[in-house]
Amino acid sequence: MDLSADSTVVTDDQGRFTWNAPESSYLFARTGAAGPECEAIPDDMGSWRTAPAIAPQHDAANAMREILEHDAQSCVTKWTAEGGAASFSVVAPEMGTVTLRLRGPNGKALANHAVEVAAANQWFGYSGVLVHYGVTDNDGRLRMRRYAGLTYLQIVAPGAGFGSTGYFNTVANNETTLETPPLARLASISGVVDPALRTPGAFITIAAFGFGGSTWYHPKAAIDAQGRFTLTDLLAGDNFQLSLADASPSNSISVNLKPGEEVTEFKIQAPTHYTSYTEPPPTKASTPATPSVRGHVRDTAGHPAAGVDVYALCTYYGFHGAIQQTRTAKTDAEGAYLITDLPNDANGISVVLFAAQSGHPLAFARAESDTNMAATGVPPSKFHGDLIVPDGKSGLIVRVLQQGKPLPGAQVSLAPHWSPGSDGFVPGRGFGGGDSTTLNALLQPAAATNADGEATFEHLTPGLWNIGASFGSAQATNGATPTLVTGSESGAAVGSDEMHRFTLNVHARPDAPLIRILDASGQPLARTTMSVLSGPVNDGLNWFSSINPEPNGDIKLMTNDSGLWRISPRYRDIEADGVSLSVEPIYAGDGYLAISPAISAHSVTFRTAARVGGRLRIRSLDAQGKPSPGAVVLKSLSQGGAFFASIDDSGETVFSGLPSGQYSVQLSWGRPQDAPKFGQETDPFPQDAALTDVQIFSPHTVTIASGEETQETFQAVRQGYIRGKITGADDPKNYWVSAHNLYYSPELVKYDRTTGEFLAGPFPAGKTTLRVQRQTRDSMTNPATGGDWPIDVTPGKVVHATLTPAPPTNQPAPKAEPQYDPSFHLSDSIFLADGVTPAWGAQVAIFVPGSNPPIYHAQVDAEGKLVRRSDLYYTPLPPKEMSGSPTEPVIITWLPGTSGATITPFTPGENKRLTLRAPIAVHGRVTVGGQSVDALPSAFRVLAVAQGRGQLNSLMSFDITTQADGSFDLKGLTPGTYIIQAARDNIWLSETQTLTVGDTPLSDLVFNIAPPGAPAILHVTDKHGKPLAGKSIHVARPAGPLTDLLWPNAFPVDSAGDVRLEGLEAGPHQIGLPDAKPNTPLSKAFTVPAYADGGKAYEASVEVPG
Repeated sequence: MDLSADSTVVTDDQGRFTWNAPESSYLFARTGAAGPECEAIPDDMGSWRTAPAIAPQHDAANAMREILEHDAQSCVTKWTAEGGAASFSVVAPEMGTVTLRLRGPNGKALANHAVEVAAANQWFGYSGVLVHYGVTDNDGRLRMRRYAGLTYLQIVAPGAGFGSTGYFNTVANNETTLETPPLARLASISGVVDPALRTPGAFITIAAFGFGGSTWYHPKAAIDAQGRFTLTDLLAGDNFQLSLADASPSNSISVNLKPGEEVTEFKIQAPTHYTSYTEPPPTKASTPATPSVRGHVRDTAGHPAAGVDVYALCTYYGFHGAIQQTRTAKTDAEGAYLITDLPNDANGISVVLFAAQSGHPLAFARAESDTNMAATGVPPSKFHGDLIVPDGKSGLIVRVLQQGKPLPGAQVSLAPHWSPGSDGFVPGRGFGGGDSTTLNALLQPAAATNADGEATFEHLTPGLWNIGASFGSAQATNGATPTLVTGSESGAAVGSDEMHRFTLNVHARPDAPLIRILDASGQPLARTTMSVLSGPVNDGLNWFSSINPEPNGDIKLMTNDSGLWRISPRYRDIEADGVSLSVEPIYAGDGYLAISPAISAHSVTFRTAARVGGRLRIRSLDAQGKPSPGAVVLKSLSQGGAFFASIDDSGETVFSGLPSGQYSVQLSWGRPQDAPKFGQETDPFPQDAALTDVQIFSPHTVTIASGEETQETFQAVRQGYIRGKITGADDPKNYWVSAHNLYYSPELVKYDRTTGEFLAGPFPAGKTTLRVQRQTRDSMTNPATGGDWPIDVTPGKVVHATLTPAPPTNQPAPKAEPQYDPSFHLSDSIFLADGVTPAWGAQVAIFVPGSNPPIYHAQVDAEGKLVRRSDLYYTPLPPKEMSGSPTEPVIITWLPGTSGATITPFTPGENKRLTLRAPIAVHGRVTVGGQSVDALPSAFRVLAVAQGRGQLNSLMSFDITTQADGSFDLKGLTPGTYIIQAARDNIWLSETQTLTVGDTPLSDLVFNIAPPGAPAILHVTDKHGKPLAGKSIHVARPAGPLTDLLWPNAFPVDSAGDVRLEGLEAGPHQIGLPDAKPNTPLSKAFTVPAYADGGKAYEASVEVPG
């Protein structure tokens, strides 16, 4: 029990203790008051020793505190009066008993052997961990007392092996019995340290390794007078970092070890540095000067604009991401400005400029620097930028309605849908005080509606704008009901020199449903706290709440956003154990709820069921198909953590208690057929004879399902190697060789930079590509010379090859971006379809095959000139494979909300005159049950997805909200095909329509959505009448892009065989299995009645074919 950083006591058999408080302690004894904070450690009265293992290079006192805070258990403490004196009472948590049966690598009981055990919790303690030390009995069993909670144990038996349990629950006052798979064998390394690195007192230790991410086990070895060392009992299965400690200079070397591997004659020596003659000399660092920016502001006629406010939005990157600050100045009589107090950063800043003149839209430009940081190594301090103030009269009149009537006093705000001119402005991210606030108000203007319910916004940049409106308060005051009503619109089009009108409805935010949780026995869950994971469909369970249910088990879901929401209540027998609730064993339920103002708040019951870990049975076969012993390393790709075991002569091993999810599995064996080590840089290459019978296991990725056993068979595969030499005029030291092969290989390539010889492998049969690259200062830079060589590998053979790279050049190959940078050869102006008017607000982007996002993006200013941008808006589309991406570089020009995309081939150096296409638009409306929607308290969304252009589809697509009456306009269409679908409150769906845009006029579009249906509770069975409890079903929905975005592919069936379906339209529906083979029939149709107030559910029994 720890009472302070340096005060530990042990209780006697009556639970009493005496603590001699140090003079530095300040204690105030008061009867009934809480006492000092205490953490308890479960010592087992002499049969076990429990102690913190502090990681090397950590301060002992601070590390001790961190370990106790995470691995010990907090106690309830208070002062009491006993015999007239103050007495300190500590209530320690109750414990359970864990009995482990350990087996050595040979599969037999590990009897009478010392072991070390650590709990692997979700806190990977970099400062150390709490370790239990004990000895097994004659049957290989060990008993230990632990506090209640979920964990898995990492186990080391020095001199024998190491391994782990699966996850398990320790239950207070109960015994848990576990049997581990055979322990994996410990590895060892012995060798010699270079004389230049030896110093008195130096030793070899492990700096890092992959045993579940922990740092508690750190064997070390002394270095003798001859520089020799032997490091034993190593936990293999990942890359080690060997560290030469207390030496000067220090050295760290990576070593890959398999379980049971013994590496001898390992050399720790000073590294050899190779330098390419093309490497530029390092740049001498200097203190950057305070940055400034200057320039001029003019009107479209070229006259100076005096008294204009100029804002410099400065972006740089700190530890927590982008930081933005804003500085400002006014122009003088000549239109000149100078801002001298820009923020300074060692990595440089970017500067975007805005000019605000009364009666005009915002002007924008990107400031250019006078120097190149990439060339000088010094952040630029001089920036310049000129701006043109637009003359446009574009604007938007927003009319706000509530229940069909104008709403005065509503707050209306605008935000650019395509971020015109903002270039990455992040509201609330800046620390520039009033300047940032003022700029934010200019970029995202706001106003209140007048007596007619209208708010007017003038002098907007052409493009698409989002609108938000609200009225009232979200907070209840003096017992009154909250009065907040809201509405929003996405993608309102604003064209050049026009005032546009838009009408939207505001309505009360939807009430979240009341949820009742039933435990595994079907009774209301009686707990003080539980957890609910929730999130919009297809966005994952990213909303987490720790909730205090009512005594009857009811909880209120804390969300007011419309849509289908996935809800997953989860809990354990132990209410708090610090382990993620995605790790079994847990109790869990799952389902989907429809949340919308169109339906009243309702109560939903969730049944929960026990969800336990899975099992993995691994079979190991040699190349002849016979059972083979070996070792296995199992790593979780979902939850983190690693598990280890040996495979005995039976060729099988079993892991239990594995959380569901994906795992990587790698087998190895300690036989002559194993891949030989290539050795270190100065070691001789293995001879061909040692490489002709190499057999290894390829890695597998397996999926573990809750409560099920997965079987995976591994068979060794004979390998081949490639031996050769790099020849040519250049020095071999200037090259390096790599193998591009996704197949697992423990070695891959060894290259001698003195002779140019290399050895690569092991590889399976087939082609393997070797890449020769020139050694460069920046490993990410494309090599000046080199090449790829595909080579056929034959199992059991060593292929010999001579590789001759192209002659070296003195300059590296040009990068892709400067090659396609159009700033030197695009026309001076971009025009509207009339060929005369500058296309103010238009977008320009250049796409190169294989590059996404575009390599260049700009926006057109009031003069028609290009202003380079860093951000680009994409319409979110369903994650489906889309064909038709450009196969050659193309340049795209468009004006969002006015002119569709013009796509033309792009050739570097070619001077193009860019003109936008003539505007194309289509009008449409959305109805519900064939009737107008203007009186409905809902938002209606229309998604039009462009087809046939691959990665460009999202630029030409539209995701907009209708006006209050359900009408909408798709402005700025591009000739081609669109797939269009509508949705109500991101729940109820229309059928999908196909729109072909060409030379012929477009007819109005009408999308009808059926009225909401009642919640449906289906009892689903197979063809034999057996309930599909714990399975999933698929609901047939209208095919379309909003269906893919808003609806799940599968709905979980609960433990009683029921599935609750909310969000269906009134009418007939069918269900099936989510993983059914093609052409498998669906169920017979069931008809869902229209929704009625109160949300009475429709119930039916449905048989699911397949």
